[in-house]
Amino acid sequence: MKTIDYYNQYADQFLQVTLYVDMESLYQPFLAELPDSARILDLGCGSGRDTLAFKNKGYQVDAIDYSEVLVERASQLTGIAVQQQSFYELDMHDVYDGVWA
Repeated sequence: MKTIDYYNQYADQFLQVTLYVDMESLYQPFLAELPDSARILDLGCGSGRDTLAFKNKGYQVDAIDYSEVLVERASQLTGIAVQQQSFYELDMHDVYDGVWA
């Protein structure tokens, strides 16, 4: 089974296991390096947990994931238009202050 097929098939189980993990201790060193109004790319955003956390802290966040099902779930959770694409397809015309992956 390809990785993408796994995430599409087990997206809801993945969300249940990962959505409420406390990531604050990992966010702090990352965010400490960014300006207050930073633009962050959440690369491989999965459930959208981290995207939502950054958004709630006042950052501008763009999010992408390759799994169509996770993109749908993350969009619902975060209220932003999560993009479905591979990191191989990134168009780097956009400039980010930080990339979270």
